[in-house]
Amino acid sequence: MKTNALLIAAIALMSNAAIAQSNAKPVHRYVVTDYGAVADGKTVNTKAIQAAIDKCASSGGGVLVIPKGTFLSGAIFLKQGVNLLVDVAILLTHRI
Repeated sequence: MKTNALLIAAIALMSNAAIAQSNAKPVHRYVVTDYGAVADGKTVNTKAIQAAIDKCASSGGGVLVIPKGTFLSGAIFLKQGVNLLVDVAILLTHRI
């Protein structure tokens, strides 16, 4: 659990740096809850999160936003042009 928290914190720092570097043009935001993800800690959100990633990548890139909450997910695959922005108070858990 401690490793997951450190990983999430590191990803948040890297994504914020990537956003700061992309100030040249407006950045499109893709919020996972707009694609059906539910932050209840029970719903498996893999398909919804991947759908948001796929839409972001196919639209030329942008920022994938995971808002505050607990999101359960399997493996997701980030793609070129997709920057990940996670809220400070999120928990992204995996299901084996």
